[in-house]
Amino acid sequence: MKRSNQVHYSMGEATTKDEKRGLAAVEKLKNSGCDNVIFHLLDVTDPASVDSLVHFVSSQFGKLDILVNNAGIGGFNMEGDNFVGIVEGGLPDNWYKMLTQTYELAEKCIQTNYYGNKRMCEALIPLLQLSDSPRIVNASSSMGKLKNITNEWAKGVLSDWMSICPGYVKTDLNHNNGVLTVEEGAESLVWLVLLPKGGPSKCVFLIENDTSLSLYL
Repeated sequence: MKRSNQVHYSMGEATTKDEKRGLAAVEKLKNSGCDNVIFHLLDVTDPASVDSLVHFVSSQFGKLDILVNNAGIGGFNMEGDNFVGIVEGGLPDNWYKMLTQTYELAEKCIQTNYYGNKRMCEALIPLLQLSDSPRIVNASSSMGKLKNITNEWAKGVLSDWMSICPGYVKTDLNHNNGVLTVEEGAESLVWLVLLPKGGPSKCVFLIENDTSLSLYL
């Protein structure tokens, strides 16, 4: 992604499972006035796919200003009706009984949420270093808060990253039963991405009560 009037927009497997869906998203953006949008198919779990994106960005733009890691999956299955109940009544004490978990789902979750993020950062940092004001932003969920990590060393290392939880957004992950629309969820990401140079760089932003933005240093 570039801070100029041209934006490089890529969607991974976790956000669109086929090229048709990605192109439809680009068309929607263009209809809203974003003329300079380019789609590039990306699967963050596939090193060859990531390499293809890196080559494309390098050859077309020569550098990268902003990387937003937004790919993510839950690592479990849950019926849509259960998501509706959580939205209406809150998270019950026995919420874990509503989940269906398998080894394959857990492995895919780790490959996407951890290794996919890591792979994208390692592959694109050389291009980011060519920018005058590079930025990496990681979109996560409240389940990924550092307080859930017991290892103090890991907490210290991970605190160096800028992360944001955009709130409970309507996505495929929750069968579109979230509170916020995709557009509303994206507002906080755009705000963070466009912070001026010299702004906060080691912090976590969480959307609270679906409206307010809180900063955790």
